Amino acid sequence: MNLAKCADCDICTNLWMCMHCGHLGCGRKNWDGSGANNHAVDHGANFEHHLVCKMGTITPEGKASIFCYKCDDDVLDS
Repeated sequence: MNLAKCADCDICTNLWMCMHCGHLGCGRKNWDGSGANNHAVDHGANFEHHLVCKMGTITPEGKASIFCYKCDDDVLDS
């Protein structure tokens, strides 16, 4: 059972956690209107918290999908 949800809406999938403050937001809204509500992106822009971790990609070895909204690119966290 997944208890995590976006801090700004009820979406429980495609969640991104701010690496600066821990805010949990839903992913991007797609061009066709599908996807989430863009709350993680909005949080990054509003507070200049650009690094996020895609929840669900964290492995027991400590690897995860880290993304920088400012660079618009994946980040390697060694």
